[in-house]
Amino acid sequence: SWAGFYGPILQLNLFIQRVETITFLSEAKKGYLLGEAYGLRAFYYFHLLRTYGGVPLRLEPEVLNGNTDPVLLRKARASEAEVLAAIKSDITRSITNFGTAANPSEKSMWSPNATLMLKGEVFLWSAKVYGSTGDLAEAKNALNAVTGTSLVQNFANVFAYGQKNNSEIILALRNIVG
Repeated sequence: SWAGFYGPILQLNLFIQRVETITFLSEAKKGYLLGEAYGLRAFYYFHLLRTYGGVPLRLEPEVLNGNTDPVLLRKARASEAEVLAAIKSDITRSITNFGTAANPSEKSMWSPNATLMLKGEVFLWSAKVYGSTGDLAEAKNALNAVTGTSLVQNFANVFAYGQKNNSEIILALRNIVG
């Protein structure tokens, strides 16, 4: 069942489609929401790529758009290169949509820093696994662009219950997710 990731991916695809077309939000708010959604979709696909290699790429909410034919909904696995290209595209869209937005104080929400950290990891992984040495510079630039963080003096405090949003945390997935 692909680790259960296609359910959340479907929700993100629907969210992206709907937010891109609504008119009642400011462009800044729409951009921030789309930055979160594209970053999360890249996160899910990156985990799928590392676990399974090529996987079916679903970048639209096909069923919710009216395609209910089970034969037409079957998708072959995309190549690893196609999945990696989709991940990198989503990361770029996330960064572009976030623009110059500040990182939230609540670290359990996807943020510009989370996208930059994901970009660093994706590009480092791509350089190692596929030998894309040009990706090393991209990874370095992304990781150096992360702002607003610092190490906590006492390492035990990083995970202390009362310090969940400390300066060392960039993204924390809480137990209440889902």
